[in-house]
Amino acid sequence: MKASELAARLGGTLEGDDVELFACGGLEEARKGDLSFCKDVKHVKLVQSTQASAVLLPPDWTDGAPCAIIRVADPNHACMAAAELFAPPVPVRSPGVHPTAIVDPSVKLGADVHVGAYTIIEKNSVIGDGAVIEAQVFIGENCVVGARTHVYPQVTLREGTKVGADCIFHCGVRLGGDGYGFNNGRREDGSVYIVSKLGKYLDVKAGNPSNNTNVQIFTGNKSKAQKFILAKTTLADGWTTDVNGKEYYYINGRKATGWHKIGSYMFYFGSDGVMQHEGPHTFEYS
Repeated sequence: MKASELAARLGGTLEGDDVELFACGGLEEARKGDLSFCKDVKHVKLVQSTQASAVLLPPDWTDGAPCAIIRVADPNHACMAAAELFAPPVPVRSPGVHPTAIVDPSVKLGADVHVGAYTIIEKNSVIGDGAVIEAQVFIGENCVVGARTHVYPQVTLREGTKVGADCIFHCGVRLGGDGYGFNNGRREDGSVYIVSKLGKYLDVKAGNPSNNTNVQIFTGNKSKAQKFILAKTTLADGWTTDVNGKEYYYINGRKATGWHKIGSYMFYFGSDGVMQHEGPHTFEYS
C-alpha cells in the first residue's frame, strides 16, 4: 500500500516520499517497507535511528524523521488501524451446522450461527445470534454463549458455563471445570477428594467497552480463564488454575493474598496470589 493511500485512510497528512508499505513494526525492529509510530518526544532518538520506511507522528512533532512522515492526531490508534489494513482477510464462516457436528435437539441456536465440524453441543445450551463455534469444540449441558462470540477449535466449555456477547476464545481454552483444589482427607477406599469448584457457573461477560460495565475480553491459547483483556472483566469469584497448574482464589474479582479461610480450611496465598503447597500453608480450621 502506498503511503499516500494509507495517509488518506487514516485521515493523516503525508510528508516525504510516497513509499510502499507492507506491515507495522516497532521503531527499533522496523525495516524497509514497515510503518512505525511515535507519540512521545522522549523517544526522539529512536525515531531518528529507525529503519522504517514511514512513521506515524503527531501534528506538533518538530524533530523530523529519517523517513516519510504521516501526521495523525493519535499515532498509537492510527498504527493499530493500519495493522488491520495490512493483515490478511479473516475467514468468513457461513451460517449453518456442519453435518458431522452433534447438537442436541434441545439446544437453542440463534440466527446466523455457525457450528463447525465434529463440534458437540449438549442439551439445554443456548447459542446467541451470529456466534461462530469452530470445529472440534465441546460445549456441555446448560451453557450459554452470547451473540457474536467466536469460539475457536478445541475449546471446552464445561456444563453450566456462561459467556457473554462479543467474546473471543482462542484454541485450547478450557472454562468451567472443577478440581480447583484438594482436601487432605481421604475416602474409605483411600482415594483423595477432588474439591468441586464452588459456584458451578463461570460467568464471562462482554459488551461495549465505553460503558465500563460489561466489556470485550479475549482468552489466550490453551488458557484456563487466563485472559488478555481490553478492559475490565467480570469473572465469578472462586478457585482458578493457570496453564502452569498454579492455583488462585479470587475475591471480589481480585487474587487473594495471605491467609484466607475457605470452607473448613485455611489457605495461604503468596504476594502473587499463588496458593502455597509447600510447608504448613494449608490446614483444617475449626
